[in-house]
Amino acid sequence: MAMTREPEQWFEVTDDLLRSAAGLPPALKLLVDENVPAGLVTDLTAAGVNCVTAASAGVGGHEDEDVFERATMLDRVLLTADKNERWIHRSPRDVRKAGVIVVPSGYRAARTALGLVLGAFALRYGRWRGATVLAGEKEFRLVSRGSDGAIVSYRFRLQARRLMAFEVSASERTGS
Repeated sequence: MAMTREPEQWFEVTDDLLRSAAGLPPALKLLVDENVPAGLVTDLTAAGVNCVTAASAGVGGHEDEDVFERATMLDRVLLTADKNERWIHRSPRDVRKAGVIVVPSGYRAARTALGLVLGAFALRYGRWRGATVLAGEKEFRLVSRGSDGAIVSYRFRLQARRLMAFEVSASERTGS
């Protein structure tokens, strides 16, 4: 039997909606992994984004888990080009740990993707703990696990200069 899929229900993400969902956003602070193109750090710093590199945070050349833990200790969002599945399938104990933004590995693609995420969303979003953003040049995906253990995933894209979102999935509370 063929199953029919409901049409995607996109909705506009307004500043009021972001504030009600996440509270007032603190200034975005990034810990930038070594695999992020160096030119991107220069661009971010010039744009006024608070960036610390993995090397200057004392975890240059370390394993992903060490860099992630340092981002958590410093209360920063980890910016990485590492497409590690670990960032997507986070355990409930990671809810209180650093948020993660994953960008493409090339400078131009990473700059375009991060520009979309920052310009449309990240500078106004305040609930980074336990969240992962997978950034692309035309849209991005946010995967988050609430304190109750439920996983929610949204796709975001710009449409006619408005940020639109679509809920991809929501899981039941899990104990894993």
